Amino acid sequence: EDTTFAGVLVEAGMTPVRRFYRMAIDATSPEVPDEMPALPDGVEIVVRDDDETRRAIYELDRKAFREHWGYADYPYAEWIQHMTSSPTYDPADWWLLTVDGAPAGICLLSESRAELGEGFVGVLGVLKEFRGRGLAQLLLRRAFVHYRERGRTAIALGVDATNTTGAVALYEKVGMSPALV
Repeated sequence: EDTTFAGVLVEAGMTPVRRFYRMAIDATSPEVPDEMPALPDGVEIVVRDDDETRRAIYELDRKAFREHWGYADYPYAEWIQHMTSSPTYDPADWWLLTVDGAPAGICLLSESRAELGEGFVGVLGVLKEFRGRGLAQLLLRRAFVHYRERGRTAIALGVDATNTTGAVALYEKVGMSPALV
């Protein structure tokens, strides 16, 4: 289907510029932990519905994705309006990961694919200075367990296939594979 769809777009005069994947993992995969992975010493996941936490998530999102293709910097008011206007927005699904009290990563879950029986990781980002410590893997594995416990059959996310952070390799390492190109 991907090849056919791409052909239709080219025939319509469009030119491929970038390739993105929707990657997924089955909730029954052996790669999904049996229980919620423990947090290492000094690591905390903050889940609070207050302005301070939302602003910390906003700032981390900006910093983590600043070098990504197509990045656009939006003022906080526009960003928060966009991010919270979805009917599936739930502040309990916005995780701010801290290391020794310093914001280090975010995982923003979305119920946008719940009708399909899937969980969706809308945003996953770790600041450059905290990468390589397994924090993104930890967040993903916790998201997998979270969604399996909610009865989802799969967990998915979207990713720029040619990003420079190694995200595709990370997702493959935790058991995800491209479901859509």
